[in-house]
Amino acid sequence: MRRRPRVLLLVSVIAAIGVAGSAQAAGQSTAYQVEVSLNCTSAKSCTVAQLPNGAAFGTWLSLQLEQGGGGTYTGADCASNFHGKTGTFPVSGDLTWKSVTTYDPSAMANVDLIKITGVKLVDGTTSVTLTVPDATGQKDSDASQVFQVASSSIGVQGFSGTVQLQITQ
Repeated sequence: MRRRPRVLLLVSVIAAIGVAGSAQAAGQSTAYQVEVSLNCTSAKSCTVAQLPNGAAFGTWLSLQLEQGGGGTYTGADCASNFHGKTGTFPVSGDLTWKSVTTYDPSAMANVDLIKITGVKLVDGTTSVTLTVPDATGQKDSDASQVFQVASSSIGVQGFSGTVQLQITQ
């Protein structure tokens, strides 16, 4: 029974990637394609604000950032006893994005980032802003730096753990 949500999740992810790829093939002017994976399988691997023992959460997103600051996202969330949510939830919608430059004290240099707003997770209950490097390639990042909670009707305050990013132009 535990495998069913994972199979549904895999199907949702494959569909999301296919939708993003077909939109790009249709001639839309894509500035960036961003793939995001966050897996929280235990309180030890990913502590989400007030994550109860036995809870788990994951999200897999494909974001198409179009020229001019608009775009779309598709993907899936999978939750088990996560703030009262259990199941696999498709996510999709419109987004906005902009390039920003900020000073990184640990690197002692300015860094270029992409801020993405309008993304809703956890069955649409939680709005997040994603901040990703303005650079192509594959990267692991800290979830608290990538996901910032804008609002949540079920009490999600933040995410931690490791996020895998793939950014292409």
